[in-house]
Amino acid sequence: MAGIKMVHAPYKGASGQLVDVVAGTVPFTFVSYTAAKGFIQDGKVKPIAVTSARRTAFAPNIPAIAEYAPLAKYQLENWFGLFAPAGTPDAVQQKLNGAVNDALKKPELAKRLQDQGGEVSPMTTQQFRDFIKVESAKFERIVEAAGIAAE
Repeated sequence: MAGIKMVHAPYKGASGQLVDVVAGTVPFTFVSYTAAKGFIQDGKVKPIAVTSARRTAFAPNIPAIAEYAPLAKYQLENWFGLFAPAGTPDAVQQKLNGAVNDALKKPELAKRLQDQGGEVSPMTTQQFRDFIKVESAKFERIVEAAGIAAE
């Protein structure tokens, strides 16, 4: 979206990325807030932006990339979902979904997830299916536009 050309430097994990940013070996990196939190608190790295569509509750002072007008539609979020094997009966899917959503509504779990850089967004099974379709289409466009091919 920004037309920026970057070179991908593969790492085995966020700690190596952050150490190289602190050392000045690489100018910046994309990592989870949880991975960077200690480095941020110690003043070793400066958070530039979150990749979500808006600022997050866990780090409200860090702007969203989308606040920069040319990238107003930018949104890239890590998310976790619960999947079951194809053919799992709908009643079982609904029961699992209900149990997970009930757990996510508990303030102590929501707080714990927020402290780790997460935001709780309970969904119905249909809402999650719709979300997956939107995410898949988004990444399909990204892969096409970037000319990415499986190696």
